[in-house]
Amino acid sequence: MWNTLFGESTSLFDEFNWLSREMDRLFEPMGIPALRTAGSGFPAVNVATEDDKVHVLVFAPGIDPGRLDVSILGNVLTVQGRRELPKAPEGAQAWVRERLDGRFCRTLTLPDDVDPERVEAQSRDGVLWIQVMRQEAARPRRIDVH
Repeated sequence: MWNTLFGESTSLFDEFNWLSREMDRLFEPMGIPALRTAGSGFPAVNVATEDDKVHVLVFAPGIDPGRLDVSILGNVLTVQGRRELPKAPEGAQAWVRERLDGRFCRTLTLPDDVDPERVEAQSRDGVLWIQVMRQEAARPRRIDVH
């Protein structure tokens, strides 16, 4: 533990979290969105590869899949959208805000051998599942030895 200008803290991360919350509180009345929204790693993603395809799982609970913009250019996949959360009742001041709202954009660089012409996307239970097939020429091919 170490002392700071604002009292005792358990870690440097506590100080950064405190500063981030204070900045959000300062700018919120002016209509400026939370500073942590941009580039915050929301929505969370998992990426897995197989010989013939790449799976991208985008965890976006509470977001209407029809309002997501998914695009691919070469091997760069982009998922954009907006998460809107209910507002606190009039006159209430936020005590804790762990869920952020506002616009988001996640850009992922996939392996070089993906085929941007063969992409499928479906959504179920708050998870957007994107499958990008790999190019035939890039797949391992078994060679018979005689």
